[in-house]
Amino acid sequence: MSDADRPKPRPPILGVRARVVRGPDDQGRWYWRIWRRDNARAETLRSGWYSITDVEREQARLAVDPEAAQRRQGARTVYDLVDYWIAAREDDQGLSANTVRINRHTAKRLAGSKKAGLTDLGRTLMTSVNRRTLERWRDAQQRAGVAASSVRLGLRTLRQAWTWGREVGLVDGECPRVTVRGGKAREKYTPERAEVAAVLAELDGWARRAVLLYAATGARLDEIASLTWSRCNLERGVLTVRGKRGERKVPLTGGALLSLRAAWTAAGSPADGRVLSEVTYKTSRRLDDRLKVACKRAGVPYFPPGGLRRAAVVSLYRAGVDPGLAGAIVGHSPTVALRNYRQIAGSEMAEAVARAGLGGLGDNVVEGPWVSQTVSQHGS
Repeated sequence: MSDADRPKPRPPILGVRARVVRGPDDQGRWYWRIWRRDNARAETLRSGWYSITDVEREQARLAVDPEAAQRRQGARTVYDLVDYWIAAREDDQGLSANTVRINRHTAKRLAGSKKAGLTDLGRTLMTSVNRRTLERWRDAQQRAGVAASSVRLGLRTLRQAWTWGREVGLVDGECPRVTVRGGKAREKYTPERAEVAAVLAELDGWARRAVLLYAATGARLDEIASLTWSRCNLERGVLTVRGKRGERKVPLTGGALLSLRAAWTAAGSPADGRVLSEVTYKTSRRLDDRLKVACKRAGVPYFPPGGLRRAAVVSLYRAGVDPGLAGAIVGHSPTVALRNYRQIAGSEMAEAVARAGLGGLGDNVVEGPWVSQTVSQHGS
Protein backbone atom coordinates (compact mmCIF):
# COMPACT_ATOMS: atom_id res chain seq x y z
CA MET A 1 0.00 0.00 0.00
CA SER A 2 1.02 3.60 -0.57
CA ASP A 3 -0.35 7.05 0.17
CA ALA A 4 -2.25 6.78 -3.11
CA ASP A 5 -4.35 4.08 -1.40
CA ARG A 6 -4.94 6.26 1.66
CA PRO A 7 -8.62 5.89 2.62
CA LYS A 8 -10.78 8.97 2.50
CA PRO A 9 -12.41 10.29 5.70
CA ARG A 10 -15.41 8.19 6.68
CA PRO A 11 -18.91 9.71 6.42
CA PRO A 12 -20.16 10.93 9.82
CA ILE A 13 -22.38 8.66 11.88
CA LEU A 14 -24.53 10.81 14.19
CA GLY A 15 -21.76 13.38 14.24
CA VAL A 16 -18.93 10.90 14.86
CA ARG A 17 -16.28 11.12 12.16
CA ALA A 18 -13.09 9.24 11.33
CA ARG A 19 -10.02 10.03 9.27
CA VAL A 20 -6.60 8.49 8.68
CA VAL A 21 -3.68 9.98 10.61
CA ARG A 22 -0.87 7.76 9.35
CA GLY A 23 -0.05 4.32 8.00
CA PRO A 24 -0.38 1.76 6.69
CA ASP A 25 1.21 -0.84 8.98
CA ASP A 26 2.55 -4.24 7.96
CA GLN A 27 -1.00 -5.67 8.14
CA GLY A 28 -2.42 -3.11 5.74
CA ARG A 29 -4.26 -1.20 8.46
CA TRP A 30 -4.24 2.56 8.83
CA TYR A 31 -4.04 4.62 12.00
CA TRP A 32 -7.40 6.35 12.39
CA ARG A 33 -8.60 9.20 14.54
CA ILE A 34 -12.28 8.96 15.49
CA TRP A 35 -13.67 12.28 16.60
CA ARG A 36 -16.64 14.58 16.87
CA ARG A 37 -17.06 18.33 17.04
CA ASP A 38 -18.34 19.68 20.34
CA ASN A 39 -19.01 23.42 20.63
CA ALA A 40 -16.67 24.21 17.71
CA ARG A 41 -13.94 22.06 19.30
CA ALA A 42 -12.80 18.74 17.87
CA GLU A 43 -12.83 16.03 20.55
CA THR A 44 -10.90 12.82 19.92
CA LEU A 45 -12.93 9.78 20.98
CA ARG A 46 -10.59 7.02 19.92
CA SER A 47 -7.43 6.47 17.89
CA GLY A 48 -5.79 3.26 16.72
CA TRP A 49 -5.02 0.84 13.89
CA TYR A 50 -8.18 -0.25 12.05
CA SER A 51 -9.31 -1.66 8.77
CA ILE A 52 -12.04 0.38 7.04
CA THR A 53 -14.69 -2.07 8.23
CA ASP A 54 -13.45 -1.99 11.81
CA VAL A 55 -13.22 1.78 11.98
CA GLU A 56 -16.79 2.18 10.70
CA ARG A 57 -17.95 -0.33 13.30
CA GLU A 58 -16.15 1.67 16.01
CA GLN A 59 -17.72 4.87 14.69
CA ALA A 60 -21.17 3.40 15.03
CA ARG A 61 -20.49 2.06 18.53
CA LEU A 62 -19.28 5.43 19.78
CA ALA A 63 -22.17 7.21 18.09
CA VAL A 64 -24.87 5.15 19.85
CA ASP A 65 -22.96 4.87 23.13
CA PRO A 66 -21.40 8.29 23.88
CA GLU A 67 -20.16 7.09 27.27
CA ALA A 68 -17.96 4.49 25.57
CA ALA A 69 -15.34 7.15 24.89
CA GLN A 70 -15.10 7.81 28.62
CA ARG A 71 -14.38 4.11 29.21
CA ARG A 72 -11.32 4.22 27.01
CA GLN A 73 -8.70 1.83 28.28
CA GLY A 74 -5.61 3.55 29.63
CA ALA A 75 -2.16 3.07 28.19
CA ARG A 76 -1.26 -0.50 29.13
CA THR A 77 2.32 -0.47 27.87
CA VAL A 78 4.92 2.14 27.01
CA TYR A 79 4.23 1.41 23.34
CA ASP A 80 0.55 2.26 23.85
CA LEU A 81 1.38 5.53 25.60
CA VAL A 82 3.86 6.64 22.94
CA ASP A 83 1.51 5.53 20.15
CA TYR A 84 -1.36 7.63 21.56
CA TRP A 85 0.97 10.60 22.07
CA ILE A 86 2.35 10.51 18.52
CA ALA A 87 -1.19 10.36 17.13
CA ALA A 88 -2.05 13.46 19.16
CA ARG A 89 1.08 15.23 17.91
CA GLU A 90 0.24 14.39 14.30
CA ASP A 91 -3.24 15.75 14.85
CA ASP A 92 -1.93 19.04 16.26
CA GLN A 93 -2.19 21.46 13.35
CA GLY A 94 0.03 23.95 15.18
CA LEU A 95 3.11 21.70 15.01
CA SER A 96 5.37 21.69 11.98
CA ALA A 97 5.84 18.49 9.97
CA ASN A 98 9.54 18.44 10.90
CA THR A 99 8.79 18.54 14.63
CA VAL A 100 6.33 15.66 14.30
CA ARG A 101 8.83 13.70 12.21
CA ILE A 102 11.53 14.07 14.89
CA ASN A 103 9.06 13.09 17.63
CA ARG A 104 8.00 10.01 15.67
CA HIS A 105 11.58 8.92 14.99
CA THR A 106 12.65 9.33 18.63
CA ALA A 107 9.51 7.59 19.91
CA LYS A 108 10.14 4.63 17.62
CA ARG A 109 13.70 4.25 18.95
CA LEU A 110 12.36 4.50 22.49
CA ALA A 111 9.43 2.12 22.35
CA GLY A 112 10.25 -0.04 19.33
CA SER A 113 7.21 -2.20 18.66
CA LYS A 114 4.72 -4.15 20.74
CA LYS A 115 7.19 -7.05 20.57
CA ALA A 116 10.22 -4.89 21.32
CA GLY A 117 13.47 -6.44 22.45
CA LEU A 118 15.45 -5.85 25.61
CA THR A 119 16.91 -2.56 24.37
CA ASP A 120 13.39 -1.11 23.86
CA LEU A 121 10.66 -0.18 26.30
CA GLY A 122 7.67 -0.97 24.10
CA ARG A 123 6.36 -4.10 25.82
CA THR A 124 7.03 -2.80 29.35
CA LEU A 125 3.81 -2.43 31.34
CA MET A 126 3.19 1.13 32.49
CA THR A 127 2.60 -0.23 36.01
CA SER A 128 6.14 -1.64 35.92
CA VAL A 129 7.89 1.53 34.82
CA ASN A 130 10.00 2.86 37.66
CA ARG A 131 13.43 4.36 38.05
CA ARG A 132 15.16 0.99 37.99
CA THR A 133 13.32 0.03 34.78
CA LEU A 134 14.54 3.16 33.03
CA GLU A 135 18.06 2.71 34.37
CA ARG A 136 18.19 -0.80 32.87
CA TRP A 137 16.96 0.58 29.55
CA ARG A 138 19.57 3.35 29.70
CA ASP A 139 22.36 0.86 30.41
CA ALA A 140 21.21 -1.48 27.62
CA GLN A 141 21.11 1.40 25.16
CA GLN A 142 24.61 2.57 26.02
CA ARG A 143 26.00 -0.98 25.89
CA ALA A 144 24.53 -1.20 22.39
CA GLY A 145 26.57 1.86 21.41
CA VAL A 146 23.82 4.46 21.46
CA ALA A 147 25.18 7.96 22.12
CA ALA A 148 24.46 9.51 25.52
CA SER A 149 22.72 12.47 23.82
CA SER A 150 20.33 10.07 22.05
CA VAL A 151 19.56 8.28 25.30
CA ARG A 152 18.79 11.62 26.95
CA LEU A 153 16.52 12.52 24.04
CA GLY A 154 14.66 9.23 24.42
CA LEU A 155 14.06 9.77 28.12
CA ARG A 156 12.96 13.35 27.49
CA THR A 157 10.50 12.08 24.88
CA LEU A 158 9.09 9.60 27.39
CA ARG A 159 8.58 12.41 29.92
CA GLN A 160 6.76 14.47 27.28
CA ALA A 161 4.49 11.58 26.40
CA TRP A 162 3.92 10.79 30.09
CA THR A 163 2.99 14.39 30.90
CA TRP A 164 0.52 14.45 28.02
CA GLY A 165 -0.86 11.03 29.04
CA ARG A 166 -1.47 12.24 32.59
CA GLU A 167 -3.29 15.32 31.30
CA VAL A 168 -5.69 13.24 29.18
CA GLY A 169 -6.17 10.53 31.81
CA LEU A 170 -4.14 7.68 30.28
CA VAL A 171 -1.54 7.37 33.05
CA ASP A 172 -1.07 8.45 36.65
CA GLY A 173 1.85 9.79 38.63
CA GLU A 174 5.13 11.31 37.51
CA CYS A 175 7.63 9.90 35.04
CA PRO A 176 10.77 8.74 36.94
CA ARG A 177 13.87 10.81 36.25
CA VAL A 178 17.12 9.10 35.33
CA THR A 179 20.61 10.59 34.95
CA VAL A 180 22.60 9.80 31.80
CA ARG A 181 26.36 10.13 32.15
CA GLY A 182 28.76 10.59 29.29
CA GLY A 183 28.72 12.74 26.21
CA LYS A 184 28.10 16.45 26.27
CA ALA A 185 25.21 17.56 28.43
CA ARG A 186 23.27 20.59 27.28
CA GLU A 187 24.32 23.84 28.92
CA LYS A 188 21.50 25.32 31.01
CA TYR A 189 22.96 28.63 32.23
CA THR A 190 20.65 31.59 31.68
CA PRO A 191 22.53 34.91 31.48
CA GLU A 192 21.42 38.20 32.98
CA ARG A 193 21.01 41.23 30.70
CA ALA A 194 24.25 42.78 31.98
CA GLU A 195 26.12 39.57 31.14
CA VAL A 196 24.72 39.51 27.61
CA ALA A 197 25.75 43.15 27.18
CA ALA A 198 29.28 42.33 28.36
CA VAL A 199 29.54 39.46 25.88
CA LEU A 200 28.22 41.64 23.04
CA ALA A 201 31.09 44.05 23.67
CA GLU A 202 33.48 41.18 22.83
CA LEU A 203 31.75 40.24 19.56
CA ASP A 204 31.57 41.75 16.11
CA GLY A 205 30.24 40.97 12.65
CA TRP A 206 27.74 38.17 12.12
CA ALA A 207 28.24 36.72 15.63
CA ARG A 208 27.26 40.00 17.29
CA ARG A 209 24.24 40.31 15.00
CA ALA A 210 23.20 36.73 15.80
CA VAL A 211 23.36 37.28 19.57
CA LEU A 212 21.41 40.52 19.21
CA LEU A 213 18.67 38.75 17.24
CA TYR A 214 18.38 35.81 19.63
CA ALA A 215 18.39 38.07 22.69
CA ALA A 216 15.88 40.53 21.21
CA THR A 217 13.38 37.95 19.94
CA GLY A 218 13.75 34.92 22.23
CA ALA A 219 13.51 32.83 19.04
CA ARG A 220 14.76 29.28 18.61
CA LEU A 221 18.05 28.51 16.89
CA ASP A 222 16.48 27.23 13.67
CA GLU A 223 13.98 30.10 13.53
CA ILE A 224 16.74 32.71 13.25
CA ALA A 225 19.11 30.47 11.27
CA SER A 226 16.44 30.02 8.57
CA LEU A 227 15.29 33.67 8.61
CA THR A 228 15.47 35.29 5.17
CA TRP A 229 15.52 38.95 4.19
CA SER A 230 12.14 38.58 2.48
CA ARG A 231 10.60 37.90 5.89
CA CYS A 232 12.17 40.98 7.52
CA ASN A 233 10.11 44.17 7.47
CA LEU A 234 12.91 46.55 8.40
CA GLU A 235 10.71 49.62 8.06
CA ARG A 236 8.15 48.46 10.62
CA GLY A 237 10.59 46.35 12.65
CA VAL A 238 8.76 43.03 12.30
CA LEU A 239 10.24 39.58 11.62
CA THR A 240 8.19 36.62 10.36
CA VAL A 241 9.80 33.52 11.82
CA ARG A 242 8.90 29.91 11.09
CA GLY A 243 9.16 27.42 13.93
CA LYS A 244 7.72 24.26 15.42
CA ARG A 245 4.28 25.86 15.84
CA GLY A 246 4.14 27.49 12.41
CA GLU A 247 4.69 31.13 11.52
CA ARG A 248 4.53 34.07 13.91
CA LYS A 249 5.41 37.74 13.73
CA VAL A 250 7.97 39.06 16.21
CA PRO A 251 8.62 42.77 16.79
CA LEU A 252 12.25 43.93 16.62
CA THR A 253 13.46 47.16 18.18
CA GLY A 254 16.56 48.94 19.46
CA GLY A 255 20.10 47.88 18.65
CA ALA A 256 19.00 44.59 17.09
CA LEU A 257 16.92 46.42 14.47
CA LEU A 258 19.69 48.95 13.78
CA SER A 259 22.22 46.12 13.37
CA LEU A 260 19.92 44.28 10.96
CA ARG A 261 19.32 47.41 8.89
CA ALA A 262 23.06 48.05 8.69
CA ALA A 263 23.72 44.46 7.60
CA TRP A 264 21.01 44.68 4.92
CA THR A 265 22.53 47.89 3.54
CA ALA A 266 26.06 46.45 3.63
CA ALA A 267 24.85 43.37 1.72
CA GLY A 268 23.52 45.56 -1.10
CA SER A 269 19.85 45.60 -0.03
CA PRO A 270 19.14 41.97 -1.04
CA ALA A 271 15.56 40.96 -1.81
CA ASP A 272 16.04 37.48 -0.32
CA GLY A 273 18.64 35.08 1.04
CA ARG A 274 19.39 34.04 4.61
CA VAL A 275 20.17 36.75 7.13
CA LEU A 276 22.68 34.55 8.98
CA SER A 277 24.29 32.34 6.37
CA GLU A 278 27.08 31.56 8.86
CA VAL A 279 24.70 29.71 11.24
CA THR A 280 23.34 26.36 10.04
CA TYR A 281 19.82 25.07 10.58
CA LYS A 282 20.84 22.05 12.65
CA THR A 283 23.79 23.21 14.74
CA SER A 284 25.00 26.31 16.51
CA ARG A 285 28.61 25.10 16.62
CA ARG A 286 30.14 28.16 14.93
CA LEU A 287 28.19 30.52 17.16
CA ASP A 288 28.99 28.34 20.20
CA ASP A 289 32.70 28.70 19.46
CA ARG A 290 32.45 32.48 19.25
CA LEU A 291 30.35 32.65 22.42
CA LYS A 292 32.84 30.56 24.41
CA VAL A 293 35.67 32.94 23.56
CA ALA A 294 33.55 36.05 24.17
CA CYS A 295 32.22 34.77 27.50
CA LYS A 296 35.74 33.97 28.68
CA ARG A 297 37.01 37.43 27.73
CA ALA A 298 34.02 39.10 29.41
CA GLY A 299 34.39 36.99 32.56
CA VAL A 300 30.88 35.60 32.13
CA PRO A 301 29.82 31.94 32.56
CA TYR A 302 29.40 30.32 29.15
CA PHE A 303 25.85 30.20 27.79
CA PRO A 304 24.66 28.72 24.46
CA PRO A 305 22.19 30.44 22.10
CA GLY A 306 19.40 28.61 23.93
CA GLY A 307 20.33 30.56 27.04
CA LEU A 308 19.39 33.76 25.21
CA ARG A 309 15.92 32.37 24.57
CA ARG A 310 15.46 31.58 28.26
CA ALA A 311 16.81 35.02 29.17
CA ALA A 312 14.23 36.66 26.90
CA VAL A 313 11.40 34.71 28.55
CA VAL A 314 12.66 35.66 32.02
CA SER A 315 12.85 39.34 30.99
CA LEU A 316 9.29 39.29 29.66
CA TYR A 317 7.86 37.81 32.85
CA ARG A 318 9.92 40.09 35.10
CA ALA A 319 8.46 43.02 33.17
CA GLY A 320 4.97 41.79 34.06
CA VAL A 321 4.04 40.77 30.51
CA ASP A 322 0.93 38.60 30.35
CA PRO A 323 1.87 34.88 29.90
CA GLY A 324 -0.30 34.59 26.80
CA LEU A 325 1.38 37.58 25.16
CA ALA A 326 4.86 36.36 26.17
CA GLY A 327 4.07 32.96 24.66
CA ALA A 328 2.94 34.58 21.42
CA ILE A 329 6.24 36.45 21.16
CA VAL A 330 8.56 33.49 21.78
CA GLY A 331 6.35 30.82 20.21
CA HIS A 332 5.11 28.51 22.96
CA SER A 333 2.15 28.10 25.26
CA PRO A 334 2.02 29.81 28.67
CA THR A 335 2.07 26.38 30.34
CA VAL A 336 5.32 25.43 28.61
CA ALA A 337 6.83 28.82 29.40
CA LEU A 338 6.08 28.60 33.10
CA ARG A 339 7.15 24.95 33.36
CA ASN A 340 10.34 24.96 31.26
CA TYR A 341 11.56 28.52 30.81
CA ARG A 342 10.50 30.64 33.76
CA GLN A 343 13.40 30.89 36.21
CA ILE A 344 13.02 32.70 39.50
CA ALA A 345 15.92 34.87 40.70
CA GLY A 346 16.55 35.45 44.38
CA SER A 347 16.20 39.21 43.89
CA GLU A 348 12.73 38.69 42.40
CA MET A 349 11.60 36.77 45.47
CA ALA A 350 12.90 39.50 47.79
CA GLU A 351 11.15 42.19 45.73
CA ALA A 352 7.91 40.19 45.69
CA VAL A 353 8.00 39.72 49.47
CA ALA A 354 8.63 43.45 49.93
CA ARG A 355 5.79 44.44 47.56
CA ALA A 356 3.39 42.08 49.33
CA GLY A 357 4.43 43.43 52.72
CA LEU A 358 4.95 39.94 54.08
CA GLY A 359 7.61 41.20 56.48
CA GLY A 360 5.54 44.15 57.71
CA LEU A 361 3.60 42.26 60.33
CA GLY A 362 6.00 43.34 63.06
CA ASP A 363 5.89 47.04 62.23
CA ASN A 364 3.25 47.75 64.90
CA VAL A 365 3.90 44.85 67.24
CA VAL A 366 4.91 45.68 70.80
CA GLU A 367 8.31 44.24 71.59
CA GLY A 368 8.33 41.52 74.21
CA PRO A 369 11.01 40.56 76.71
CA TRP A 370 12.56 38.15 74.20
CA VAL A 371 13.75 41.12 72.12
CA SER A 372 15.81 42.67 74.91
CA GLN A 373 17.04 39.23 75.89
CA THR A 374 18.27 38.57 72.35
CA VAL A 375 19.89 41.99 72.13
CA SER A 376 21.67 41.58 75.45
CA GLN A 377 22.95 38.15 74.43
CA HIS A 378 24.36 39.50 71.19
CA GLY A 379 25.68 42.56 72.96
CA SER A 380 27.62 40.47 75.44
